[in-house]
Amino acid sequence: ELLDALADHALDAVLSDSTDATRTGAIRWKRVASLAVRFAATPKIARRQARLPWGLKGVSLILPKAPADVYRQVQTYLAESSISPRVLCEVPDVETARRLALDGLGVAPLNALTLGASEPRGRLVALTGSPASLTHTLWMATAAKRLRPNPVVEKLLKSFVL
Repeated sequence: ELLDALADHALDAVLSDSTDATRTGAIRWKRVASLAVRFAATPKIARRQARLPWGLKGVSLILPKAPADVYRQVQTYLAESSISPRVLCEVPDVETARRLALDGLGVAPLNALTLGASEPRGRLVALTGSPASLTHTLWMATAAKRLRPNPVVEKLLKSFVL
């Protein structure tokens, strides 16, 4: 719906964690951030877990929903590590995963921004040995054929920093 509104010029920009390759002609995509992803849990759960990847054996995992890119990366990491985790649930967004992890229900792959800004501070910690290969990419989409570009959006595209 947001991309339709963008193509119809009802919106000037959309920030997303995925791209839609079928709309490359109508939509212009720019990668604006790539955030490290860490497996995180409450300190109590984190203390009980061994160094990753083996620390994920038998733990309840709170995963992002497929087809999210982080979901695919986590599944690849688990397969390459020969880990068959116990998946508690798949959630639609990082905030839901963060809240479930805060409630002590399991381990969630969270981007560094979410983990660092998590309130209350110190209630979630990264497990030891979180792989550096997992990343959460953010994209900004704009209409490709807009006759008069919005100057604010153009400035955002040039200077967006997290």
